[in-house]
Amino acid sequence: MRPRKKPNLIPRLEACKGLLLEGKEAGEIRKAFPDASVPLHMEIGCGKGGFLAQQTAAHPDCNYIGIDLKSEVLVLAKRKVEAALAAA
Repeated sequence: MRPRKKPNLIPRLEACKGLLLEGKEAGEIRKAFPDASVPLHMEIGCGKGGFLAQQTAAHPDCNYIGIDLKSEVLVLAKRKVEAALAAA
């Protein structure tokens, strides 16, 4: 399903700046997490974050990064991961 452009997308993306690691070097990515010593898992093509949210809630002892070509879906993925963590 293609996400539609929402008028408030830019402010929502800007509010996620701490979570968007755009333009970071490989060594800098680990510094974005509170505990850089735990395993880091990456989902390329995370879409709206359904699988990423499940994995994050099931394995809180790991760090996760979701990557997608469309920045619009990253806001939705962030919201799903936060909801899954709150429910866990």
